[in-house]
Amino acid sequence: MSSRRLLLLIGSTLAVAVLGAFLMRGANQGLWLPLGVSIGSLVVSLLGAFKSDFFSFSPTIGDAEAMLVFVGRDSDPQTVLSTLVVRLHLLNAGYADGIVRHLSVEAMRISNGDRATFHPVMELDMTTLLRTKGRGLHGDNSLGPFVSFVVPAKAAISKTFLFVSENPALELSEGRYRFELSGNSSRGSISRHRFERPISSKDIADYHSGAKVFLDGRAENI
Repeated sequence: MSSRRLLLLIGSTLAVAVLGAFLMRGANQGLWLPLGVSIGSLVVSLLGAFKSDFFSFSPTIGDAEAMLVFVGRDSDPQTVLSTLVVRLHLLNAGYADGIVRHLSVEAMRISNGDRATFHPVMELDMTTLLRTKGRGLHGDNSLGPFVSFVVPAKAAISKTFLFVSENPALELSEGRYRFELSGNSSRGSISRHRFERPISSKDIADYHSGAKVFLDGRAENI
């Protein structure tokens, strides 16, 4: 239901109530108080039932921290960037709850324009992941597959997801990379969040050895 239709419904309800009050103008004055309470309760009930239609849902991606985390076997060469662990901080400035249905990350090596798109497949427990030594993605730090989730009104939440790239994956080499996060919600698109970060030969060596490589994502919304 659109906001206009909801306003018409509430207006019509109030008009009927006022008409009823007018027709009862000669009745017992003691009836006015319960009538007023009933009208007020009805309006509140309508607003509560259609809150998500009447008020806005305004999600944005605030900060984001990304990590390169080795997820293969020890024998895997890991010469491509095929996975990313991303912790998102989502803000809802609106007065209605809303649902985040999908997220994606596009990674691009700036020097040649090569890029890959990553999609979430699993939600992770960031605290447990950080405590895990070595090659650390397993059942203990998994919270289950990625599913749509609610962002409450006037609230901020943080979630960590494992993103996997579409084929072909991005070749991992020394250079400067751009990461762009975006998403879709029950009210449309979520503002894009973009940051750039150099990946050094040391970062790649650490990644190959199984260490977690942090990519700071505090940057701009576009």
